[in-house]
Amino acid sequence: MSLEELRSIKQNIELTTAEERKGGAIAIVGEPLAKGSYATSHHSFKVYFHFRDSGLAGVRLEANEPQHAGVIFNDLKLTYGPPTGAVEREQIGRGCLGYRGSWRDERNRNVILFAGVACPNDKRFTVARIIYQPILKPGEGF
Repeated sequence: MSLEELRSIKQNIELTTAEERKGGAIAIVGEPLAKGSYATSHHSFKVYFHFRDSGLAGVRLEANEPQHAGVIFNDLKLTYGPPTGAVEREQIGRGCLGYRGSWRDERNRNVILFAGVACPNDKRFTVARIIYQPILKPGEGF
């Protein structure tokens, strides 16, 4: 899906700034060219749409309340089951807990990656990020 196609089917999608594109690029999903918002019944997120080779390659959700990284992680486990091949929770110093998990959602054809850090004593290090990346069929490209 191209950026133009995305903007034609999704309302309230804005183009990212040069600063957001520079600081938000991720090797596996490319550059964030558009942004929006998303909310569940429990959480709200800033959403970044990443493109590589002119096609949508992934969607990144940044929690508006990253201090709830553990709750978001548990919600993902309830939705997708136990994470596959990743450390679930670990103490990482400064009183912080790190959360990592990955899931493969065959029904919706996505790989879901989660990384979160909850630091009750220092909010500067607190983050909760989800990346959705499509599972491509053989021969399929972006």
